[in-house]
Amino acid sequence: MADDDGVVMVRMSDGADGVAVVHEPDPASPRAADDLIRQAATIVVCPLSRVAEMVAQHEVATILSLLGDTGMALTPDGVSHHLVVQVNDIVAAADSMILADTRHIQQVIDFARSWDDSAPMLVHCFAGISRSTASAFIVACVRQPDRDETEIAAELRAASTTASPNRHFVELADRMLHRQGRMVAAIEQIGPGVPAPEGVPFTLSVRPSGTGTRSASAG
Repeated sequence: MADDDGVVMVRMSDGADGVAVVHEPDPASPRAADDLIRQAATIVVCPLSRVAEMVAQHEVATILSLLGDTGMALTPDGVSHHLVVQVNDIVAAADSMILADTRHIQQVIDFARSWDDSAPMLVHCFAGISRSTASAFIVACVRQPDRDETEIAAELRAASTTASPNRHFVELADRMLHRQGRMVAAIEQIGPGVPAPEGVPFTLSVRPSGTGTRSASAG
């Protein structure tokens, strides 16, 4: 039970009374703003080779896998939700390869919407450079509809010099989410990443709803 000063009486294990002081932050204070930032959810992006390590390090509960060979996808202990999307890293039709279409991207969008972001989501492909970074961008845009796409893309580039989001994924998502070309333009603005055989794991922040920064002219 708390009094007006935020002092809570608690019963200790030995039967004695103890006192805990609870500090309720002023919502308008800089401290409260910092707390809001700390509450941001996290998307972890990595190559297939680092999945188990990143799941353990970040206490991941949700995984989104994008692989041509779905048999390569593994679900580490502690992961409660795992979506495996079978798709290759291509931007145009090619023999014996799976080009992403609206069904694949709808799976990503629906998974993003259903994510319980109290624990991080890990997004990976084989190399952690193209399919996974495009999908992480899509997830971030879905979860932050009021945040400017260029800001999300800039955060992606700041977090990873090797990220080269699959343009076809982004084009499909842009149309499906009715973003009027803003997602595509944002990825074009950051340009391709530094060539590498495999990406270095990184994280993206997903801010709580209502903290977006979209300009009025963005629509």
